[in-house]
Amino acid sequence: MYRRNVLENEAGQFDHVLVDEYQDTNGSQYRIVKALASGHRNLCVVGDDDQSIYGWRGAEVEHILRFAEDWPEATVVQLEDNYRSTGEILELANRLIVFNRIRHQKVLRASRSGGPKPLVRQHADENAEAQEVVDEIRRLIEREHWEPRDFAILFRTNEQPRAFETELRKQKLPYVLLGGMSFFDRKEVRDIAAYLKLLVHPQDETSLLRIINTPPRGIGQKAVEWLMQTAVAEGKPVWSVMHRGGQPDNMRPAVQRFVTLVEDFQRRFETGKMVGALRDLISEIGYEAELQRLYNDANEFQSRWDAVQEVVNALRAMLSWSPRSQMANFSG
Repeated sequence: MYRRNVLENEAGQFDHVLVDEYQDTNGSQYRIVKALASGHRNLCVVGDDDQSIYGWRGAEVEHILRFAEDWPEATVVQLEDNYRSTGEILELANRLIVFNRIRHQKVLRASRSGGPKPLVRQHADENAEAQEVVDEIRRLIEREHWEPRDFAILFRTNEQPRAFETELRKQKLPYVLLGGMSFFDRKEVRDIAAYLKLLVHPQDETSLLRIINTPPRGIGQKAVEWLMQTAVAEGKPVWSVMHRGGQPDNMRPAVQRFVTLVEDFQRRFETGKMVGALRDLISEIGYEAELQRLYNDANEFQSRWDAVQEVVNALRAMLSWSPRSQMANFSG
């Protein structure tokens, strides 16, 4: 009785139900929709069985395939006219989707005929993909006199731009990232990049001041102010004031531990095993624990920790084309 009352109360709030992307509904969603609309029978769904890609997380394309059986009085409208893509793109799409074994029969028709033939390429990994794409962009700019603004690189997920940003920076091509944050603008990426810059050029005060107490190591705001005031008064870089010692007793141990950390990893980077050294540096400073402290949400933490790992991957890629002297320009 209680379950029936709940269903009646919920279903009674709506006299029409509309569901988009119906091909991606899972079993629970399917049963909820069916229960909500079973009384008034005013249900409209929109979807494309050929675009079902979320089976790995429980979506069942059968829901849209058998929609006419579940709702025999429904009118089915096939939206086959396409206003986005040219004829050449849709011809390739139609040839591809016929290989789906179970599907509604349909043929996409372009409102615009013609257009260049699309190219489908396979690559060993995301770095090889980015290199080939950016190489082609550079070729068209140099030989065909195209402009950087004539190109767009489209991504499906927020993780994909990193390899392309790295390659575009390598080839010194200007770009603007729309609809998301640049990989190199993320806090965790800028933090690790600041450590890298500091190891190459300790007198880079922007990088030094960014991570002097990140993660917290006992060099608080008052200590930073003392270091900066002393550096200004003596006309010397902050790093020189830290390196020589002689700070007040309450801040000297923390400052000297930081100086020792930087110098130890400078020596390790000089050996040429920079990727391994960076991994060890991230572990030494406890950056993973710092992210866990800052971000309680597990998904947010994982996203940021994954970005840190991508910094390591970006360094490995960069070392394949950039001499060590260019590491100070790692983040832009």
